Amino acid sequence: MSEAVAAAQTQSLLARIKGLLLKPRQEWPVIAGERTSIGGLMLSYVAVIAAIPVLAQMIGMLVFGISVLGVTYRPPIMTTLAGALGQYVLSLIAVGVIAVMIDVLAPKFGGRRNLTQAFKVAAYGSTAAWLAGAAALLPAISFLAILGAYSLYLLYLGLPVLMEAPKEKALAYTAVVVILAGLLFVVAGAITRPLMARPHGAALSGAFAGSVLSQDRVSLPTGRVSLPGGRQVDLGEMQQAVARAEKMTRNARDGAAAVVAAEKLAEFLPASIGHYRQVSAESSSVGTIELDGSRAEARYVLDDQYIELSVTDIPMAGPMAAIGAAMQVRGERKTATGYERTHVVDGAFVAEEWDQTTGQGSYTTMAGERFLITATGKVADMKELKAAVAAARPDRIARLAG
Repeated sequence: MSEAVAAAQTQSLLARIKGLLLKPRQEWPVIAGERTSIGGLMLSYVAVIAAIPVLAQMIGMLVFGISVLGVTYRPPIMTTLAGALGQYVLSLIAVGVIAVMIDVLAPKFGGRRNLTQAFKVAAYGSTAAWLAGAAALLPAISFLAILGAYSLYLLYLGLPVLMEAPKEKALAYTAVVVILAGLLFVVAGAITRPLMARPHGAALSGAFAGSVLSQDRVSLPTGRVSLPGGRQVDLGEMQQAVARAEKMTRNARDGAAAVVAAEKLAEFLPASIGHYRQVSAESSSVGTIELDGSRAEARYVLDDQYIELSVTDIPMAGPMAAIGAAMQVRGERKTATGYERTHVVDGAFVAEEWDQTTGQGSYTTMAGERFLITATGKVADMKELKAAVAAARPDRIARLAG
């Protein structure tokens, strides 16, 4: 490769990063129209940007080490290199897995399946998170890691453009992708981390009192871990959730985790919600090697206001939701006209969005650790959306999980 070509590719890469970070609304339509292959995008963009956090973390560990209670530990070079290589490979695989999720979920949110476009969203949407990984290089700038959350915004803007999903469903689409992808990798990390740490487990055994590494079985640490904000994670519950994830994966592989028929889900959509009357309804199912699911949705109207109520069955969401609940996942963003909030209520995920100016919002909860019940629309207040979800009888839907 000549220096001129290399320079041109570098400029193109930098221009793309700048566009995504500074002008994402204008950049996504440009990306949507570009003709590229998954392999080409993987080599020219993902393989380069995904290396940033890996290299930063590797250099940071070798130079600054790991500090715990005033004691600094610097892992051996070969150990660090092996870990970095494993992390890098998993990062590349992660993009592909997220792309498949985005592609399979597209029809459920009014979009169109296109794996290449889904891969673009997964690859370019991860840009901010990868760049934020550079914070691992210097402890003094570790607070910059929070900028990685900007990738959620990139995903939110990119999904409706590339997957042709309605904008009003972009938040729900984003939430489902983030929850499924995030919790899937928590499961993967919880399973693989002890395995990767086994050869050198004794070096930091004091930091994980109660963890057991035997030749026959790998056990996760036990006890509770404190998180910022006073929250605690019960590692025992986390281990149980991982075990359930393994069992559900086997059931899915053996055909034992049957998806509830969309027609059955439709029975939980009432003919009316208060003064709102049902004007249309539809249901669909998808069955692939990557993901099984079904969905029923209905639209309700009252004068110029409306509610769209849906019930979605995603069996593989069960163990992921359990892990998220154990981690007490939550987040909130307030604006001058409303808010966006994700939290856990009675062990179930809840996602809310409300804009007081437009009177539009959405409310999503989970029943039976696998059924997503979502109400979106233009209403008088959030109470009407919550009432719509309650009208679907989440307690009875949960019984379908068996």
